[in-house]
Amino acid sequence: ASIPMFMAVDEEGGRVSRIANTEGMGTTKFPPMSEIGKTGDPMEAWEAGGTIGREIKELGFNLDFAPVADITTNATNTETGDRSFGSDPQMVADMVSSEVEGLQEEDVSASLKHFPGQGDCSEDTHKGYVNLETSIDRLREVEFVPFEAGIDAGADFVMVSHVAVSSITQNEVPASLSYLMVTDILMD
Repeated sequence: ASIPMFMAVDEEGGRVSRIANTEGMGTTKFPPMSEIGKTGDPMEAWEAGGTIGREIKELGFNLDFAPVADITTNATNTETGDRSFGSDPQMVADMVSSEVEGLQEEDVSASLKHFPGQGDCSEDTHKGYVNLETSIDRLREVEFVPFEAGIDAGADFVMVSHVAVSSITQNEVPASLSYLMVTDILMD
């Protein structure tokens, strides 16, 4: 193709590891990112990103739908849960930016997910409509912190969530389909 194609995979570590959790693939199986977050060491996230990047690159992938930039602030959240580095915005930001650097140093594009952040949700967007009750100030002070750090670290992509933020958009449209959330807020 005259325009290079993206070959993508969901390889976060933990339960969302489409390759490492497939028997016989011969790649490193990482614990959930919450375990790496508990170390408090961004080098652990960088090493995970670098290893994942190197191994999936050898298999022909050039885009990883990782890292999770959500902050776990709701203990009942089953969708994000242990996929997040933790509940402290700055620590998560440090881990996310390090993992982005590790992935992209291996020529694998990182995709921060799930903007605007769904770590405070109690429902799962894979199973139905979810509305995140929050304010723009809260998003800027908490949820956006890891996304900003990941973007500053050079992340090539941001995956937008299907969570609605009706208190901000004044409608029930998911963020993934919201001009306000994608163009006016994310791209600003």
